[in-house]
Amino acid sequence: MKSLFIVHTPYHLILAAGICKEQNMKDTDILIYKDFDINSIDLDNIKDLFENVYLYDKNIFTVLNIPKLKTFSMIKSKLKNINSLVKNKYHKIFIFNESLLETQCILNKKVINKKAEIIYVEDGSNVYIKTEDRKKNQSLTSKISKYLLYGFNYEDVGHTFGVHTKIQKRLVVWPKIVREEFKNDSKILEEINKEVLISGINSCYKDKIEETYKHEERVFLLLEHLEFFTLHEDADLEVYKETVEKIITNFRHKTIYIKYHPRDNSEYLKDILDKYVNVKIVGNSEPAEIYYISDNISVISTFSTTLFTATKIAPKMKIISLAKVMNMKNEDLIKKFITIGVKIPNNFKELMKLMDEG
Repeated sequence: MKSLFIVHTPYHLILAAGICKEQNMKDTDILIYKDFDINSIDLDNIKDLFENVYLYDKNIFTVLNIPKLKTFSMIKSKLKNINSLVKNKYHKIFIFNESLLETQCILNKKVINKKAEIIYVEDGSNVYIKTEDRKKNQSLTSKISKYLLYGFNYEDVGHTFGVHTKIQKRLVVWPKIVREEFKNDSKILEEINKEVLISGINSCYKDKIEETYKHEERVFLLLEHLEFFTLHEDADLEVYKETVEKIITNFRHKTIYIKYHPRDNSEYLKDILDKYVNVKIVGNSEPAEIYYISDNISVISTFSTTLFTATKIAPKMKIISLAKVMNMKNEDLIKKFITIGVKIPNNFKELMKLMDEG
């Protein structure tokens, strides 16, 4: 039974590798969209898990001279190349983001032939957090143009991945706290366990799992995507900047690791971060999860995916959300964080006290 994973981020790659290894899957391919820095990973680490590794590059066509690896490049058109890739040969297709035209082309092609099981694997926090519906703001002309361009089989899912009608099953890290629409339909919902995450991290990043600073006292601050402050009405960018700087100055005695969202290249905090010598910037394409297999580290974010993965991988670490510090009103999400063990201080003073606790 041949399977295909379609991934877009380092986190997706970790989950794909972990699922493949833990389920002892054979005859499996992976299609990696070059939406992140491919050079940040050693593809040799996954060649034993996947029969073929296809790189889908929208701009640059690359050939990899690595045994068992093949490069899939867009030469004439997206749809022609995607159709050339799948060739009706997959019985299971694992997707993380079905909003893309190429992915939907695969879904329609496989379902028409009634041979493939379509499985959605969580993209990150959007299975738990409700964001603004992008479709509501579209004009009728925009909608008609999109369907004429993409075809009438295209389903505009907006920012809510995992809702395409062709999906039969969903795999998520925390099934009990998914969004209500994921609980109320007929799709199967299964848990991604801790072993899958750790197995995926070790498979993809075995050469980078950091040991050098294993006993160094650190704070890992995961930044929100700049777009986050547009999608959430109560998210104030200026308040966020002030909060980040206060964390850095109050923990001068510790090393502060800062990581932007993998799809955010804005560097919107550069002016602040450049002022401090205790700050180390982690590359966008380097997943935070490889730091969680470690000791003496505190993880701080607001609504980042990393809060969900950190509590699954290392529940004894200090894992903190700044939601209330920033006066955000998403009570539903705050309750979900508390359910899985995320600490949520009410203000900056409580944050300091929590961080100082042994």
